[in-house]
Amino acid sequence: MTDKKDKPIISKWNDFSAVDFEPFTGFNTERYENGEKKEEGNFKDGKKVGKWTYYNKYGSIKDTKEH
Repeated sequence: MTDKKDKPIISKWNDFSAVDFEPFTGFNTERYENGEKKEEGNFKDGKKVGKWTYYNKYGSIKDTKEH
């Protein structure tokens, strides 16, 4: 039997896991379970930077925000 603490914790960001040591830098798109975009924008050193776009669960833009 495997203990839960032995499994890596995968975050919601693309190809980034909590076991990685360097904060993510680059473009990211997060999606709803139905495959539609939820939010997208850039990260620098693990923090949101620049213009981010937020979508509703149907894929329409609901907001934009400058980080």
